[in-house]
Amino acid sequence: MIRVDDLRKRYGAVAALDGVSFEVAPREIFGLVGPNGAGKTTLLKALVGIVRPTDGHCSIDGVRVDERPVEARRRAGYLGGESRFYESMRARVLLRFALDGYRSVDWALVDELARTFALPLDRRVRTYSHGMKRKLGIMTALAPNVPVAILDEPEEGLDPSAKRQFLDLLRRLRAAGRTILLSSHQLDSVAAVCDRVAFLARGKLVDCDTMPAIRERAARRIRVRLAAGSDPARLRVEGVADVVSRDGEHVVVASGEPLDVMRRLAQLPIEGLEFRQLRLEEIYADLYGIGGAP
Repeated sequence: MIRVDDLRKRYGAVAALDGVSFEVAPREIFGLVGPNGAGKTTLLKALVGIVRPTDGHCSIDGVRVDERPVEARRRAGYLGGESRFYESMRARVLLRFALDGYRSVDWALVDELARTFALPLDRRVRTYSHGMKRKLGIMTALAPNVPVAILDEPEEGLDPSAKRQFLDLLRRLRAAGRTILLSSHQLDSVAAVCDRVAFLARGKLVDCDTMPAIRERAARRIRVRLAAGSDPARLRVEGVADVVSRDGEHVVVASGEPLDVMRRLAQLPIEGLEFRQLRLEEIYADLYGIGGAP
């Protein structure tokens, strides 16, 4: 449904995207996560034709964006990272204006979301708060009857109740056949709703897999505090694939059975040994550390 092939984008000497490739299957919620400057927004803008890649290409529902940009754009609802509207318009008029380019719009969903988000559509947009404008942007992205929704930080500015309602809506749209690609810093929400997650760092794809598979690999990471003066090279015991050292703490990546590795590590002069189910935030930090991101 969405395909990204060796996508590259350079701004002078800076590589915002550096050979990114992945596919999003129909009826999948796919998450993009990464630190600021990782390339998430650039990638999403390339998918809707706002940014022209330096190399590579992408497609939506089988339509290449570089070859048929208008047709590709009509197959996706889009929420940008910064919602910008005609401030003097009333929200209801703006919605009709913004959605006019689509062949079909679910106006019943518009009305439902207006009630759910308690959004007064007869008010002018300039009277809206930041959070209200984000809700309006979500409506413009999800109301078109199109196969794909592309959302850049959709939860930014939403209160906890609105976030829960939004995630429930994404699940419902997926069940109805929608494919959703979103970027987010809300890692708890990504873990709760996404079928697969791609981690970006410095324009490169660090990892891309299902949440269960990412958690399984994360379960092979063991945190170790060595005794003062001990050589970290000693951590490379049998069954260790890699050792990442940051701020005096060491993350040991087991290639084999983690418990066997822990028994070997326990023979070393250590002050602490921790092996537990990692939160997504910790997986994220370890992945970027291993991938060389700051």
